[in-house]
Amino acid sequence: MAVGGVVPGDHARPHRRGDPRQVRLAARPEGERDHRKADPGRHRPGAVPQHPGRADRGGACQRVLRDRLRRLRLRLRHRRRPGRGAGRLRLRFVPELTTSGLVVTNQIEHGRARTRAASAGPSASRAVLPRERRGEAPNRVAVVCERAGVEGTYTAATGAARIVLRALGLRIDLLGDEQVPASGPVLLVSNHVSFLDFVLVGLAARRSRRHVRFLTRYDVWRHPLVGRAMTAMGHVPVDRAAPAGAYLHARSLLRRGEAVGVFPEAGISLSWTVRGLLPGAVALAADTGAPIVPVTIWGPQRVATALHRPDLRRGRPVSISVGAPYTVAPDADRTAELHRLGGRLQRMLDELQERPEHQPPAGEEPWWHPAHLGGGAPTPLDARARERTVHPRAVTPSWAPPA
Repeated sequence: MAVGGVVPGDHARPHRRGDPRQVRLAARPEGERDHRKADPGRHRPGAVPQHPGRADRGGACQRVLRDRLRRLRLRLRHRRRPGRGAGRLRLRFVPELTTSGLVVTNQIEHGRARTRAASAGPSASRAVLPRERRGEAPNRVAVVCERAGVEGTYTAATGAARIVLRALGLRIDLLGDEQVPASGPVLLVSNHVSFLDFVLVGLAARRSRRHVRFLTRYDVWRHPLVGRAMTAMGHVPVDRAAPAGAYLHARSLLRRGEAVGVFPEAGISLSWTVRGLLPGAVALAADTGAPIVPVTIWGPQRVATALHRPDLRRGRPVSISVGAPYTVAPDADRTAELHRLGGRLQRMLDELQERPEHQPPAGEEPWWHPAHLGGGAPTPLDARARERTVHPRAVTPSWAPPA
């Protein structure tokens, strides 16, 4: 017989969901499991039964979120702007060109004091690496969003640059731009004569619809607006005291199939000839298998260059020549490949300098014309003594312009 509406041995339930009335439970027979002790939350009136693994899954999700947040904080900590964090410890990797190839050593910087650490090995300091280098799958959504933002900014910037070139009235002659591959990794290696070279090399890749990521001196990032624009376009800052960070960044771009622009002279040549080259471009080509496309520029030094005031008069001729791509074997002699690259750039530059539109008026020796062609520029030997940006690791030029 029912006692108080409850049959002995049955599970007690409220009359309706959320009923506040208390129901007295009858005693359970021996041997029957008491679920109230196993899960105290189940005896509440109206409680919804949970899946046995639901709580575990919730804890796993929280652990995943906490792990992602920790990784994000570590990435932000190691992505500080150049020149920031003077009082913090920073780990930099320094590549050095040796007879056995490119050797990477660690360099720990604290403020302005730097100490060299042992070569990278099992006991070397750990660095926070991107997901791809840690062997993890990249976040595809983040990659797509990042590339969309970079490409949009780059398109707007190139449009503004073309307006500036049109306003200057430059007569641009582009030769061999079909040599730039339309897809896949590629290294555009160019000589450096003016402040407009970045725009002109990007113009050489316009026919192939490639956006070039340039390796640029980190001093450019010190200006807030310019630094943000350079970062938004995907360019790479280079610290000459510790260039390994830029090298690793450029290598990851090439492995993703990007086009990377390099000025291996690491500065503007005062003699208007190809000066000593740094080993970074050849090392990138050997490590990634990306082809090198040599590019030479002549003419924009008359508009804006180092140690001379800008001349904004319209109608200046500018010539851009793009050579045939070639590859560097992984086991090739890096020093020999540097001399090979320098010779190609110098020969292409000689052809542009001898074009009729670049010849000065008769009887004049302008400063923007090289000395071996009768101009007023310093000779390569005199320019080497005056140039302050010659890097000690740059190879001595074995190539020479025709006498």
